[in-house]
Amino acid sequence: DADGARVRLGRAVHRLLEWIGQPGQPLPREEWPAAAVAAAAWAGAEGGADEVLANACRIVDSPDCARFFSGAALRWAGNELPMAGEGRVLRLDRLVRLEADGRRAWWVLDYKLAERPETLAAARDQLQGYVQALRLAQPGDEVGAGFITGEGRWVPLEDPASAM
Repeated sequence: DADGARVRLGRAVHRLLEWIGQPGQPLPREEWPAAAVAAAAWAGAEGGADEVLANACRIVDSPDCARFFSGAALRWAGNELPMAGEGRVLRLDRLVRLEADGRRAWWVLDYKLAERPETLAAARDQLQGYVQALRLAQPGDEVGAGFITGEGRWVPLEDPASAM
């Protein structure tokens, strides 16, 4: 089943990105291949470790996405975070706090292996719901959101000029 395989691949990429992008304790790059094997096995995508690793590398190495996984501005990151909003529990793929030049901004990130997630109305609406919930939880802070594709493309939900 192609859809099931794509879902398993996506779950494995999510897991590997969780391990890679911890502020202050990132997974050393030389350990990424073994971690990709473990992530693929965990997600039931055995044999897909090379593709898992390739997706994660494209994302983390992308000039548009790298700031969400490492660097001086990255102050905090959480993965698969539960958050109350819209009368239910929401689960955010990744939430990061960046600080630079006296500005603090929260970014809600949604991983989508699809090439053009911005064309998916339900995905855009879901991400906007996350932003609204986070704005309630962090009043006065800047909040932005966007999709990160398997190609390492950053697709902001709102005006990219406000990006940190």
